[in-house]
Amino acid sequence: MGHPILTACNVTEGDSSKTFYSYFAGRIALQWAMNIVFAVMDGTTMRMAKQYNSDYSRVAMFNQVAITCALLIPGLALNDGARNAAGRLT
Repeated sequence: MGHPILTACNVTEGDSSKTFYSYFAGRIALQWAMNIVFAVMDGTTMRMAKQYNSDYSRVAMFNQVAITCALLIPGLALNDGARNAAGRLT
């Protein structure tokens, strides 16, 4: 039949186009923000490389490592929240 937790959480009431368009608008805003942040971080990377007499590639590499670590933290928190919510449903 299906997974009991997934069927218990699957509510199909309402208009799915509202969900799609709200996701679409949120995704566009996120993409714009990511593009702006990338341009700002690239400029900051060049300034820091010049200020500290370092290689641009080295500063950019550590910048990407820091961004990756920063993006993993909310993912771990959301995963833990989903695990806790799944435990409450059973």
